[in-house]
Amino acid sequence: MNTRIESYVNELFANLPSERYVSEIKEELLSDLNEKYNDLCADGKSEEEAYQLVIAGIGDIRDLFSDETYSGYIAPDKFEKNRSTRSLFISVGTALYILSLVTLTLFSRTGSLLLGLNLMILICAVATGFVVYGSVAGKPKFAKADNSFVENYKEKMVENERIVKLRKAISSSLWTMTVVVYLALSFVTNWWSVTWIVFLMTAFVQQFIFMLMAKGDRRRKSSYSVLWTGTVVAFFVISFAFNAWAWSWMIFLVAVSVQEVGRLIRLWRSIDE
Repeated sequence: MNTRIESYVNELFANLPSERYVSEIKEELLSDLNEKYNDLCADGKSEEEAYQLVIAGIGDIRDLFSDETYSGYIAPDKFEKNRSTRSLFISVGTALYILSLVTLTLFSRTGSLLLGLNLMILICAVATGFVVYGSVAGKPKFAKADNSFVENYKEKMVENERIVKLRKAISSSLWTMTVVVYLALSFVTNWWSVTWIVFLMTAFVQQFIFMLMAKGDRRRKSSYSVLWTGTVVAFFVISFAFNAWAWSWMIFLVAVSVQEVGRLIRLWRSIDE
């Protein structure tokens, strides 16, 4: 680590509170600056030139701790337009959830329970799509004023907040649909001792979606959750379907093997790189 860069950053943060989030920003800034410094030196810049360039690219660090950090970057009329769009999609999604129950009731009275159940699940799936899309529809991206560390960090935080909201919207929609499907399946089939498995299936689907949304190391960790959630689902499905409780537990050993093989593959790739 370049000592001049470290000293400069320490001075920047000298009067800021010793909070955890402040330390995290400081560590990320140091890492970013040293990486840029090394890249500039490797490209032929002198140490002094590289130092001046990375320092100039920091921006006003105080802006990250202002109450007005993210204001003024997105036009108010866009906010209003996007709010209306989100409200419309969420309202349509909610109406479709209600319609799915009505559909099931109507078809059950005509003796077509299976058809009614299939239509209900289809409508719930469409409703979930409307709710999820409505939760994130048309949200404008953060507009950077320049390419400084401060602006890049703001963009990162806004994107992280968007992902968190999207995950919450997906979770809310999935579990709402799951409750509807669970009750419908249970009442129609009277298999209350088995239909609870749909909750495990939803947990698997949710983890899989979150894994696809994740990047880098987070995706790797999410893959473990997907593997083990899927293993539990497969264990109960196989056990109930074939009454194979005496041997179905072996699927957990298979999951351990798959996990270890995955680790070996990643290790092999890291060695090749």
